Amino acid sequence: MAIRASRALLPRAAAVSVAAVSVATLSVGPGVAYAAPAPGALLSEFLGNQVENCAAICPYAITGLQTLPAAVLGSPVALATALAVTGSPLQALGSAAATVTGPANDAMAGIIGNDLDRVVPRFQNGVLIGEVDLMKLAGAALVPAAAPGSTVPGAVDTLRSDVLTALQQPLPPAAPVPPPLTTPAPFGILPSPAGPLQAGAVEATDAFFAVAFYAPELSLLGVTQTADAAATTLRDTGSPGASLTAAGSAARRVVDADASILRGATSTTVTDAIAPVRDSSHPPRAGAGTHTAPGGFGRSPATAPRGPVAQTGPAGRDPSGAPTSLHATSGSRAATGGEASSGEASNGETPSGGQAAARGGAAVHEGTGAGGRR
Repeated sequence: MAIRASRALLPRAAAVSVAAVSVATLSVGPGVAYAAPAPGALLSEFLGNQVENCAAICPYAITGLQTLPAAVLGSPVALATALAVTGSPLQALGSAAATVTGPANDAMAGIIGNDLDRVVPRFQNGVLIGEVDLMKLAGAALVPAAAPGSTVPGAVDTLRSDVLTALQQPLPPAAPVPPPLTTPAPFGILPSPAGPLQAGAVEATDAFFAVAFYAPELSLLGVTQTADAAATTLRDTGSPGASLTAAGSAARRVVDADASILRGATSTTVTDAIAPVRDSSHPPRAGAGTHTAPGGFGRSPATAPRGPVAQTGPAGRDPSGAPTSLHATSGSRAATGGEASSGEASNGETPSGGQAAARGGAAVHEGTGAGGRR
């Protein structure tokens, strides 16, 4: 409700004027020419996305700014109180530390979890769609014979329509706190690269997002998770050895998740980029040159919620059930970085994902409000 109310403050007249075009585009993949969106429609949708993104993330940042200073100031009191109750200096030290690490970890879980499982995937999907359509536009302008029937004005209209539709996709629903990341359900429009050049560009962009967003942010979350695990274990047991063990386990989970993300991104990129050239005399690999929703590498299989969900903060996480399968669309890669076996369209262009059906069971750091965007 808060998201929808905030959207009402934005000028939406331009977006309404192309609603029919947007709905029609949702049922097909990108690359199909439609009437151009009205002037200002893309900007209106983009600004609306920023409001929605902030509604998913900002409450945790505000809560952290409110609770952390108070926790730091109150830690000496917590230390003295715990020492009087337990008589153990180590447990008292852990109790004082936990008063700070707990709020810090809750804030980071809300900020980074929602960003990586909700905001970044939608943004990445739009970037990939725009990238593919720009390459098709360049092809129509530079090599018209390679794209019969394609014109530069038509390619521009297609680019704008596809990007508008990508912006209009709703944020995925909320999910358990990572690691690992939760695979989002497929968006209503997905990139459809045609040929090894476009496929390689898409995979390279996926790798960039893995290196620039997913792994660094997850590592930052791992810092607060590790500190909180050490503090709470010391508070509960008074054992430095147990505290170090708990901290090591928390850190190892993050390191393993980062390694899975980076390994999946880089190996998929290299393989998909060189395989069409290397295997030009052989039938294409299953799923080669196809793409599903972004960020599938290194994410958990869509089976069941993985762990506790942060409940602190004004917009507490909502584990809405078992995660849906990731990007189960024709010709798409599997959620964990593998590849589906549905192959490619007969015209050499990747079949794009259909409208995400029945997201009701998805558990990802995301909200289901219609008309979401980034």
